[in-house]
Amino acid sequence: MSTLADATRFAMGTFTRVPVHPPSRLDRPVVAWGIALGPLVGAVLGSAGGLPLLVPLGSDPPAAAGILLALMAVVIAYSAWSWRIALAERRRDRLSGAGDDDSRLRVGADS
Repeated sequence: MSTLADATRFAMGTFTRVPVHPPSRLDRPVVAWGIALGPLVGAVLGSAGGLPLLVPLGSDPPAAAGILLALMAVVIAYSAWSWRIALAERRRDRLSGAGDDDSRLRVGADS
């Protein structure tokens, strides 16, 4: 698993209420990248929630509806993608016998 994927999971799990699979490893580079991705996670969620407020009141209703529909499609697609990844990783862990063992995340655990 790449450091960026683990960092994204760390950032999403730390800064949001979105249930994501935990990172496969949790070390200094993963946490550093996760903290660096924090503002990006906040910007994506903030823009998704605030974009409807940015549509002018006097704008053409079909144009405003198109913008909101496109935004919702992006949010739903991202949610489906992240859930698909999480379910695939849970299945992989279940098949490999790893289960919900979080000993790899304990401080001082042997790798």
